[in-house]
Amino acid sequence: LFASVETFKQKASNINQSTAYELSVGIQDGIVENPSARIHDAIRRFSEYYPNVRFRMEVMLGFQLTGRVADGIVHVGIGLVNDQFPQLTYEHLFDEQGYMFCSDKHPLFAVPDDELTIDDIESAAYCNRGHLEYYHPERTRHGITCGDIGLGIQSQLALILSGRNIGYVLDHTAEPLIAAGALRALRPDLVRIVNPVTAMMGPGVVDFKLARRFVDCLIDVHMELG
Repeated sequence: LFASVETFKQKASNINQSTAYELSVGIQDGIVENPSARIHDAIRRFSEYYPNVRFRMEVMLGFQLTGRVADGIVHVGIGLVNDQFPQLTYEHLFDEQGYMFCSDKHPLFAVPDDELTIDDIESAAYCNRGHLEYYHPERTRHGITCGDIGLGIQSQLALILSGRNIGYVLDHTAEPLIAAGALRALRPDLVRIVNPVTAMMGPGVVDFKLARRFVDCLIDVHMELG
């Protein structure tokens, strides 16, 4: 029902571009603070073209974002590709990078790099973000390495900092904690993850002109910055 109402509002907005309208944008957690993200620049550029449009923005977990975009409740989502929603359309914006980390409370923290092996890393309890399990399924199928689940970057980070688990942490999130001596990357020369951050739309929104224009602004500002 909500999706049907949104579809009607989109059609009405397409007919009369001067009418004030609300654009719903969802952003996956951990993306706004990424130095490579220029979402604010895209908002400013879009506003120059459509000053009457009001934004309704929300930060949410990845599986919540893709589900709401697929349902048409969120017009534009900014997050990682989710293979479980093949009906979505994706436009690449930039890549986020992370490494495997442990905290100063974890036994691996004191092991020198030249003594730390992949087997050591593989045998440690691993904390995942729940909705990203398909990126590293080998770590969620074995009881020994299946650690805690942190739904969202901050929840996962709290579990890693406790010393209970190791886990992937994004560069920009880990940087101040590395400087404080609270986190250490485990064999960054061998273990790394790179995820594409995309702008996504659902099948019921692709013809919605305002949503398409905002995605165009997102693409343009990120392309201009390389």
